[in-house]
Amino acid sequence: MKFAAIILTKNRDEYLKVALKSVCKQKLKPSWIIVIDNAGSISTKKIVRKILPKKQKYLYKQINKINNVATLRNMASRLVKTEYLAF
Repeated sequence: MKFAAIILTKNRDEYLKVALKSVCKQKLKPSWIIVIDNAGSISTKKIVRKILPKKQKYLYKQINKINNVATLRNMASRLVKTEYLAF
């Protein structure tokens, strides 16, 4: 079973660290981890690179315009083709 874990964030670096570590510790590993940064901090991309294992496929996308959650989820779901999505 292939699935992508989608994490939306905005200026919540400490919570992002917790979320990424949690996803990485799961028994069933996601094929992709997608992080959508909604007009957030400049350190978010560094956090993603630092925490995720080198062999993990991931996609980081920073959005400069503030969007609502539904729009961001739809945007993320179009970025990867897997059987399932986990938000």
